[in-house]
Amino acid sequence: MIMCNAAATSIGVRDVQDGTSNTIAFGEWKMGDFDSNRLSIQDAIDLYQYTPGFGDWGNTGGDAQMPASGMANFTTLLQTCAGAYPGSISHGGNNWEYNKSTLGREWCTAQFAHTLGNTLLAPNPPYPNCNMEPWGGDFDAPGVYSMSSYHPGGANAAFADGSVRFLKSSTGLPVIWALGTRAMNDVVSSDQY
Repeated sequence: MIMCNAAATSIGVRDVQDGTSNTIAFGEWKMGDFDSNRLSIQDAIDLYQYTPGFGDWGNTGGDAQMPASGMANFTTLLQTCAGAYPGSISHGGNNWEYNKSTLGREWCTAQFAHTLGNTLLAPNPPYPNCNMEPWGGDFDAPGVYSMSSYHPGGANAAFADGSVRFLKSSTGLPVIWALGTRAMNDVVSSDQY
């Protein structure tokens, strides 16, 4: 999982202890359609609440990361996101606060959904992107921001070794989580994705 921290330091190849061929550096992403009045799978739904087990803004502890937060908490988060999806465009003139359609709009902001995504789900998941911002802010909160593409069955990912590989949408969660970490002693075989 990619964590954003203003005090973060540079990461070098020496810091990728799981191996550069086992660590995702960048993933493919559909851009937002910039239309908060229309539901698109790349939209990010603001839940306007925290979800149990995922902590809150600024939490870098184990309860905000997978698999440490537990599958039950993660399933609750995904179901909450899916349930909020249809209602995210029924808020009058301020739909943009609930249905954020600006995914990837700028690369200069080191912030979820503007620049950063995470590896909580395999590419092109059946769940919408969503974040947990009770204050109705931008994308500066924990959430699910998945890789996506227009390719059927998956998306391309650039690995830390410079290779680009296709990740299937059917890839299991433990494999996606392992590929998203750099120093958790994860070793993944390429036939697993």
